[in-house]
Amino acid sequence: MDLWIFGGLYGLLLVLLLTLLVLLLRRPAASPEALLAAIGSSAERTERELRRELADSARGTRQELSQSLATFQQTLLRQGAEATRTQNAQLDAFAQQLTLLQKLLTDTLAQQVQGLSESNARRLGELRATLEAALAQLQQSNAAKLDEM
Repeated sequence: MDLWIFGGLYGLLLVLLLTLLVLLLRRPAASPEALLAAIGSSAERTERELRRELADSARGTRQELSQSLATFQQTLLRQGAEATRTQNAQLDAFAQQLTLLQKLLTDTLAQQVQGLSESNARRLGELRATLEAALAQLQQSNAAKLDEM
């Protein structure tokens, strides 16, 4: 973009110099001081125009750069927010999975403890019945021996 502006300014300078040359050739012979004054005036005018164009170009470049940086900043902020939302969603999903796994383990352990309790109660009942039967048999045996005596 700056090359176009510089090219345009140099083209403008060339046109001014050609115009000045044509004016000098068409004019009747003038004094060298008047010609130098005209050339100096034209050069000053061209220099002012060139400086103004350069200042405008620099201002435009700064504005464009500022807009680009603002857009870049907004893009970074948007991507950061999106990454945060994605991570939060993943953490929520992981928390739900952990909650379900914990519930499953709790239910499984409760069932196993219930099964062990029932099994122990059944075995204790069987042991009691066996002991009572053995005790009853022992009592009968002792009673029979006492009767024999």
